[in-house]
Amino acid sequence: MPDSRSILLAGLGNTGSHLAPLIARMGLSEHLVIVDPDIVEEDNMTAQAYRPDEVGQPKASGTADLLRQIRPALRVEAFVGELEDLPLGCFSGLVILCLDQDGARQVAAERCWQTGGVLYDVAVNGPAGLARLTRILPGAGRACLECSWSDGQYAKLPVRNSCRKTPPTDAPAALGSFAASLTTLWMNSEEAGDDNVEVVSSPTDGEMFVTRLTPNPDCRFDHRVPGIAHFGALDPLAPLPVLFDRLRTKVLAVPGFTFARRTRCVGCGSEEEVLQIARGPAGPGPCKRCASPLEFPGFHTNSQLIRSELSPAEEETSLEAIGLRDGDVVVADDDQWVQLGLRQSKPGHLHV
Repeated sequence: MPDSRSILLAGLGNTGSHLAPLIARMGLSEHLVIVDPDIVEEDNMTAQAYRPDEVGQPKASGTADLLRQIRPALRVEAFVGELEDLPLGCFSGLVILCLDQDGARQVAAERCWQTGGVLYDVAVNGPAGLARLTRILPGAGRACLECSWSDGQYAKLPVRNSCRKTPPTDAPAALGSFAASLTTLWMNSEEAGDDNVEVVSSPTDGEMFVTRLTPNPDCRFDHRVPGIAHFGALDPLAPLPVLFDRLRTKVLAVPGFTFARRTRCVGCGSEEEVLQIARGPAGPGPCKRCASPLEFPGFHTNSQLIRSELSPAEEETSLEAIGLRDGDVVVADDDQWVQLGLRQSKPGHLHV
């Protein structure tokens, strides 16, 4: 039977591109969100589940079209962008990571812990011919993803190359497909029970090692699990004061994000005042002067939005215009965490 919770699949490369169709075929959920910022390249043909005619197309949107053909009843949402830009509420179901970057894995693991989502972290080691699956259920007295991290892993977190890509895994398609099969079969298995576990398996010799994870008392992560209430549907075109009034608060925060008060053109350097959640592409579009991309200058961002400091024009800004999306979680000044329900402008795609 399909799980009543949604599945978020992040990363559609060597493992994720094989895993997405398996999720659809096995009926593991009725709602699947897939996220990847990349386009299909010719180099992907040997190790990933793409066709030559898909080269140049976004991985997420093309995969979503395939999944709808495999299982028309499956509700699929595709996001062509970074995992970190998704609303916090997207992490409250089953979350499967097929990622190479520890920074994105850290963000996803922390958001799963905050929302009560179950995390499946999947990886392959090409040279060793191994597949790894780590399952994390959040809760008091449990190990988190970072409980096993070394100081060396934390030291590498800020490192990111200029093209935003990580080196290839050097894993053959067969190993990525094996890791995908291992994940879907384990999700249906009762062997793990309620324990947080790490599974390492070799497809060549048939060996499998299962380790029960224990919490690390020196872990750097705050293991607190906040309670999140759910708000009724809000009109995305409602002005910002409506949200302040509904929450009876004078201060708002969006965990994981900041509020930008200005954009800057990376080309000509021109700046413009805005009020927008700093995630994804900055501003409503490219620069009006030179058509270059916009960025959010870090000096002009705030972690909170204070109602008394809003200008008259900002008070007329709609929830949609500042970048709030369905599934976002906001925190009021009494530390109340609330997940918002907002209508999306286009079904089947996440615009964040």
